Amino acid sequence: MSSPENAPRPPRAARLGLSLLGSETLTLFRRWRTWAMLAALALIPILIAVAIRIAGGSSPGRGPAFLDQIAGNGLFVGVMSAGRLVAQGTLEEFRRSGESRVEVVTPDPDRARAVLARLGLVTDAAAPAADAGADAVVTALLADHAPEPDAIVAALVGDDVRVRGFAVRRTSLEQRFVELTGEGFDVVA
Repeated sequence: MSSPENAPRPPRAARLGLSLLGSETLTLFRRWRTWAMLAALALIPILIAVAIRIAGGSSPGRGPAFLDQIAGNGLFVGVMSAGRLVAQGTLEEFRRSGESRVEVVTPDPDRARAVLARLGLVTDAAAPAADAGADAVVTALLADHAPEPDAIVAALVGDDVRVRGFAVRRTSLEQRFVELTGEGFDVVA
């Protein structure tokens, strides 16, 4: 049997390292400024909670109102790819620069295409209806010179096109980023 006196001792360098670490830790926590900084860091979550409470809580899925206001303060958007600036402008310009399409759900796709063409919109092929009595979806590119969406619907209804649904589909910011950079968000470097 080995006795504690005969147990192998750690090398002198390891003992010196541990004692130095202990000494520095004690010196660090003897200082008032260390304790003041730790107290300040501990108060940050409490201050954020108080600010959220004062600001009136949060809206579902949007976060606290004051954070939404902070996020809306950005004046410009810049998109970089491979170290190059590929697009810049205001957020509104960036949103408008993407492609927008109108989507009309109707049982009269041929008449809808004719009205959209008369308005100067280039239509895509209608999505085939599931059965003979079903509605078709007609889409068209919404260019800068195109009429407002409410004028498009008024023209369709005025020409006796039965409109069952109408939507303007805009390119999302994420899709716009992928268009500009050719990269998605799952890219591994």
